[in-house]
Amino acid sequence: MKTQFETVEITKIYFESGDSNVYVNSTIKKENLSCPTEMIVSFSDLNLIINKLQQINPESDISAFFEEEKMYDGSLLYTLNSKKHQGNSFFINQLEFNHSIKQIRA
Repeated sequence: MKTQFETVEITKIYFESGDSNVYVNSTIKKENLSCPTEMIVSFSDLNLIINKLQQINPESDISAFFEEEKMYDGSLLYTLNSKKHQGNSFFINQLEFNHSIKQIRA
């Protein structure tokens, strides 16, 4: 089952080294409605998101925006906080995954 979002405002992406999940904090927008959400995606999906962001922002190296922090157990936490680097969020129009994804929202 495909998952498609009309507009996604990405505010934060984070993951730990050695983990198989990537967490994406965002706001999903459709017409006049918006819904804050956290998506749990794979690294293949992360590559899709980074490629889309790179296409939208060709003057920036999106992968350079990730910060690395050493955790207590020796693993690394990688975080991209868009507000820290762009002054606002990254927007992706027509984000589509070829499978269903987990979406956590309130």
